[in-house]
Amino acid sequence: MGLFYNVMRVVSSLIGLLMMAMGCIWILQGLNIAFLNSFMADQRQWALYGAILAHPFLTGLADGTLPEESFAFYVIQDALYLRDYARALAAVASRAPTASATRMFAGHGRRHARPDPPEEGA
Repeated sequence: MGLFYNVMRVVSSLIGLLMMAMGCIWILQGLNIAFLNSFMADQRQWALYGAILAHPFLTGLADGTLPEESFAFYVIQDALYLRDYARALAAVASRAPTASATRMFAGHGRRHARPDPPEEGA
């Protein structure tokens, strides 16, 4: 592979490690375990933010180590969610009390509508 590929591989690995480290620090601060002189200390939402940032899916996506099957599963699940979300918005639009509310919900539904996801393994 070329120099650019190698440099980007190192950079993405460093980003993944940084995400993991920051997430762990935020968890410790949010749970009031370490780094207590921070504005994040004993603020429980920072523990949640840290857990999200340090999640293996996100760090794997950032550093390029996420298995292709995991990413494909995510894409399929996202497409299924967006399809059903669009259907829910259409149902809400059909029951909206005003024409402007109907247009608003229908517009949001059109933005989130996607074609059916591919069959798993396709």
